[in-house]
Amino acid sequence: MQSSAAQLIASAVATAGRGGWQGWAGEGGAGAGRGVHGIGGRGGNASASVIAAGTGTITATSAAAGGDHYGEPGNGAGERFGSAIAGTTVDGGTSAAVKAYADATAGDGGGGNAAATLHATGYRLGLYSTVKGGSGTLQDGPTVLGGNHGGSATGKISGTAGLGGAFARLTLEGGAGGSGGNGADVVARTPFDVSTTGALGLSLYGTGGDAGQAPNRPDGQPGAAGIADLELVVDNHSGSSLYMDGVATGGRGATAQADWGTATRGGLASSKLHGATTGTIELWADATGGGGGSAYSGVAGQGGDALAAASGTTHLAPDQIHAYPARVSASAEGGAGGNSYSDGVRAGDGGTAQASATVHSRTTYDRALTLAKAVATGGAGGEAATLGGIAGNGGAVRLVDSVGGSAASRLELLQEARGGAGGRNADGGIGGNGGAALSQLTLADAGTRVLTVEIAAYGGEGGTGGYTAGGRGGNGGAAQANLELASTRAGADVRGRVVAVGGQGGGGAGLPLPGGPRHVRSYAPRAMPPAARAPCPAILHTTAQRRMRRPTPAPKLAGQRRRRLRQAWAPRAPASRERVQNPSPPAERARRSRKAAAAPSISLRIRRQPAAPPATRPWTETGVTRRRWPPVPPPGPACG
Repeated sequence: MQSSAAQLIASAVATAGRGGWQGWAGEGGAGAGRGVHGIGGRGGNASASVIAAGTGTITATSAAAGGDHYGEPGNGAGERFGSAIAGTTVDGGTSAAVKAYADATAGDGGGGNAAATLHATGYRLGLYSTVKGGSGTLQDGPTVLGGNHGGSATGKISGTAGLGGAFARLTLEGGAGGSGGNGADVVARTPFDVSTTGALGLSLYGTGGDAGQAPNRPDGQPGAAGIADLELVVDNHSGSSLYMDGVATGGRGATAQADWGTATRGGLASSKLHGATTGTIELWADATGGGGGSAYSGVAGQGGDALAAASGTTHLAPDQIHAYPARVSASAEGGAGGNSYSDGVRAGDGGTAQASATVHSRTTYDRALTLAKAVATGGAGGEAATLGGIAGNGGAVRLVDSVGGSAASRLELLQEARGGAGGRNADGGIGGNGGAALSQLTLADAGTRVLTVEIAAYGGEGGTGGYTAGGRGGNGGAAQANLELASTRAGADVRGRVVAVGGQGGGGAGLPLPGGPRHVRSYAPRAMPPAARAPCPAILHTTAQRRMRRPTPAPKLAGQRRRRLRQAWAPRAPASRERVQNPSPPAERARRSRKAAAAPSISLRIRRQPAAPPATRPWTETGVTRRRWPPVPPPGPACG
């Protein structure tokens, strides 16, 4: 379809019919076996496509929905029922504003596959596609084999835009497994081919299919959860800015039945982003592992692992002015362990997590701030619902040199590890232990003017032991954080902060135990020697960070004494150094007001550092009492 109208709307929708129900097998007579069940009809496939061209505003949509399937199961590999295919193509030349959609949803029950393609050209592009695979057949009974595996979901988006910019979003959801079937994996490797001379934004979301439950028979086994593996590699040297985000979620594990089957672990989630551009750049990588399957017998499934990684580089000219030339963030969280619903059954442990982020910028604008952040959180342990059940432990997290980067102006790095919380026991049993957390970074910088680094480690909280007598809470997770910084740039300003907080232990009978120790250290900035002298490393010495107590408020006074105090501490113009002891006559106050108004208004605030307390003085930091001030190390050797 081609049009020269100011606005063009085109759509194509295809919906397949669902299959018929299968007949139930009849009961046999005296001494006879059960009859054979009838075969239901298959769900239909669907395909939709639209082609449009114009010069104004164009909106094009294609949508395909496969039919649901209620008949016999397929073989899990070749036979697929209720598939869906959608395609949209728009030619907007170099002047049209284009918004295009391509959605494909496979029918449930047949494990149908779904696919979508979308291509467009124009001055400004908005491209959106959602693809969902179909679930497998839900068959049950002692004589029926497992159903299909979940259907796959694939998509591709391409296009060319002008200065108006382009944004594309692709959502992929794998189909859930049927009875005994596997959830579909979602694997996407740079499914975008979009270019523009303006701003470019790309969003990729992927979710693995849930595992199918075990068939209802003694030898029935559940399926495996689908993984979500996403990767985006984009090198945009013609655009003004680049934005990318990738969100991966693993599928959920299957539940173990009362008398048979084994619970399965959650699916892996991986999100990796790598971007480069001549403009500003912003990357967000997020990954969440799938939850483990619960169990009525055996052992519950472990939470899925998670991995998030992001790397961004901006090739902005050094003299370009941008407040945030590059921002990169990676966040990963392990999946929660499956729950326990019977005595003697152990709940699943939380999944592990890994995150890394690197960023590079060369702009010299003095207020330009380049950021990189990596946060990893262990999955929570599964819960136990009975007295004899055992709750799962929280996932451990270990981050070592997971952030880095370079910048000519200001660079801020954050590395944070959080152990997963232990599972609780709801009926006076044993709570799970919190996950341990380790955050460690060694960094040597050579070109950054102002370098700020913060690393943190938080141990997971222990699970409670229930609300009845005899419950035993889990231990809080240990936390350890280590930071080593060095800079060889003359005059560099280097700052660091280290936080380590042990997890709180879980209490018995629903009562929390005292929390673990909290350690906070700050690195005082130390200026580098002048450029005329030989550069040397900026060795940073730790000083304890102490919470400053607020001054005690003055008591409420009445009458003339209160007025005198208020006047004595009222702000005065810098030109006047005379201390006000008593209220002045009205004429004198008016003369001083005119004099102050004629003088330039200058306000100066000086924050005074408190004197070092005695070595035996107790001190606090964030509400946790420590015994004594730590020794202050002597200054390092002078640079020659």
